[in-house]
Amino acid sequence: MATSLPAARHLARLVGTSDSRKALRVGAQIYINFMSLTRRSGWLQGHISKQAARDPIKADQARRALLTAAERHLTFADLFSGKGALRRDVPRAVPTRDTSVVWCADLLRPQGSIAGRLEDPSLHHRGAPYSPSTLDQRTAWYDHQQHRLLQSGARFEQATKARGWLRTPEQGARATTALRRFDADGSGIVTAGERDLALSSWQADYDATARAFERSTGTRYRHPPGTLPTEPERLHSWATWWADLQARVGITPPQKQTADRPAKAAKLADAVASQASFVGRVLALGPRIITDAWIDRAITRYGQFLELARKDPGATLVPTLDIDLIWHVHMLSPRDYRDDCEQMLGRLLTHDDQKSDKELAGAFEATSGKWAEMHATPYVWRANHVDHRYYAFCGSCGWGEELFHSNLGHREVEATQVEAIYGHSDADGGLVSDADGGLAEPELWATDAPAADAAEDPWAAPASATDSEDYWYSSSDTGGSGSSWGWGSSDSSDSSCSSCGGGCGGD
Repeated sequence: MATSLPAARHLARLVGTSDSRKALRVGAQIYINFMSLTRRSGWLQGHISKQAARDPIKADQARRALLTAAERHLTFADLFSGKGALRRDVPRAVPTRDTSVVWCADLLRPQGSIAGRLEDPSLHHRGAPYSPSTLDQRTAWYDHQQHRLLQSGARFEQATKARGWLRTPEQGARATTALRRFDADGSGIVTAGERDLALSSWQADYDATARAFERSTGTRYRHPPGTLPTEPERLHSWATWWADLQARVGITPPQKQTADRPAKAAKLADAVASQASFVGRVLALGPRIITDAWIDRAITRYGQFLELARKDPGATLVPTLDIDLIWHVHMLSPRDYRDDCEQMLGRLLTHDDQKSDKELAGAFEATSGKWAEMHATPYVWRANHVDHRYYAFCGSCGWGEELFHSNLGHREVEATQVEAIYGHSDADGGLVSDADGGLAEPELWATDAPAADAAEDPWAAPASATDSEDYWYSSSDTGGSGSSWGWGSSDSSDSSCSSCGGGCGGD
């Protein structure tokens, strides 16, 4: 009997397919690359903020950085969504990386999302592949992150297509499912011109968002990739005179009018921190383990997980890592998630990461037993010890305390898995290296870490193009061992956007 999958019709429409499995696969590719691209824009700080016993000073700094990002996210929502003060001025506002991280973590708590106003159709850019009158209002997060990945450029799969005698072959990136929406002529290749077309309006909206935010708040909007300030960076120029005047005469800015705002920011910071371990584990496994086949199996298992939730609505179900990944992908399209849950389960399935250790202690084993009874397959893949890519373990790292998870042993098993595939293991879970505080994942996806050498980019201009003063943060990912991740794996810190005129950078 075929497994029922959620329709994910709005996400499918965004990425240009009618197949829900393909839509979820593309969503997973976008999400994984997003996590890697933003690892130092919130996830790493979330990990460090929980290490107060090891280094209280760094933990405090990381916590303040998360609170700053959360406050910026709330301000972004105040200004640009719903009845926001600047919605008419900037109807298609573009979030920065740190606000995108907070937005992501917030969406992963569908039962208590704080800034749900960002699910507004006005946040879609004008280059969407369907008319503004039919824009779906629940895929804005994916829309922005897909464009951010298109912007990154490096390690897209190069493609060339002959166009007849005496005509220059068409060159660019292969239009995989995740890139197909940007292939305007349907040739199977996204050319530099098509990339220009897709990014130009998005970048213009990004620039307009930055100008409006800075005029309104008097603080910097975009920061260099891979950085996260511990407090807002004040600007002092003619462009921020209105914000400065408000501060001098005691006029309270709109983003500080609510008494519960600090509590909201704290909850959002907690949401990011709670997902840091999950992000680290996914990044540590790397693209040789998390392949398209791995994702397809995870999608099937997520459908089976939903069937289990339908059959036993009162049970506390703890997902495996692969199932939780696709669960996240589904929740990041919130209208799809609510509609599909209602259609498949008759209720909203909560992603409750606030369970205590006592509640979780037997829940994973109980879930495993219910799964085996219903599906006649193991919940945790242990049968094939040769191909470690079939392995999946408890995915509840956002739930409970560190001691609970250390007793489960998944860190050791996953380290063995990584060593079997890559020839070495990463004891720090893909987020922290004891040597330099950076990342130690076995092979990079998109990255926010500068590197000296430029990766191969199918749209790259000659090296001289990087000499322009407008060229943001000229750094590129070297791409690890060169194994390509699906449709485009690596970020050049937003610097390889020569095809869109440069300057497509820091946030």
